[in-house]
Amino acid sequence: MSQKPRKINTVKSANLAVLVTAIMTSSLQAEPSQAVMDGMTRLQNATTGQAAISLDPATELASFVRFSPGGLRRAVTRGATADEKTREFLSEHESAFGLREHASELITTRQGTDAYGRKQVRYRQVYEGIPVFGAELSSHFDRNGELRALSASTIEIGSLDTTPLR
Repeated sequence: MSQKPRKINTVKSANLAVLVTAIMTSSLQAEPSQAVMDGMTRLQNATTGQAAISLDPATELASFVRFSPGGLRRAVTRGATADEKTREFLSEHESAFGLREHASELITTRQGTDAYGRKQVRYRQVYEGIPVFGAELSSHFDRNGELRALSASTIEIGSLDTTPLR
């Protein structure tokens, strides 16, 4: 005896998709953690109010930070590479980007210098070694090697069980 293929109720499927999207969107629009808010305050203080900080509306994390020349109170180490300068900066300000431990959460994916002598470094966010889809951070330096901007689409991750299910 053969079974007839089941018809998919497209109305129920569409409703389920809307529900899942609503749940995901509401979870992303949660209030930022205290660590993120403290990180934003430290970032503002470190830049003497000279930084323009844009927030991602979905995550409330820093998505773009632009510094005016000399805008950082504490200059990063001279002679360091662009990657080292970025990581030195993030060691104090990672929480503004939703990161807990940038050394293990960001993997360098590309470094380069453009035709005008400006350096850029791009990172991919990972969680326990697993890439976070679409989560990246880039740092941008002027010709003098001064950090001028960071752009990010990072995600604050509390704790997730990364054990695969059977």
